[in-house]
Amino acid sequence: MVFGGSTHFMSELSGALEVLNVARASQIDHGLLYTNGDIDANTLDFIHFEQCIVQLALEGLMRQNARLYEAQVRTANRSIVLAENLGSRCGWPTYAVFARAVQYGRERLGRAIEFANQMGRETLGMEIARACRPSSSAA
Repeated sequence: MVFGGSTHFMSELSGALEVLNVARASQIDHGLLYTNGDIDANTLDFIHFEQCIVQLALEGLMRQNARLYEAQVRTANRSIVLAENLGSRCGWPTYAVFARAVQYGRERLGRAIEFANQMGRETLGMEIARACRPSSSAA
């Protein structure tokens, strides 16, 4: 996510993830995935699947162009901080949810969320998912 825009890398990655996520959602709809387990375990597995794809893309970018990789990570990290700082004040509910998820993720990790770190992205993903659930099913 880039607050107010997107990089070419993120646009390409987002498109690829959408295709994979739609296919995975279809498997879920057809009872082929997540027929057992609780919502947190299933959500974490889905986020882990997605973030493994992101990690592979980041590693590929690093091998192809280390400067572009560093610039992408810097841009993403700045966007996370900016969204956290402005999210609750901009008046858009989506950004407010993201800002709270970043805060909770940072608290859970005990450090800032680093886009290059898969565990940080997965923690952020879980916090976003929890924030989007109806309060009666939040963990």
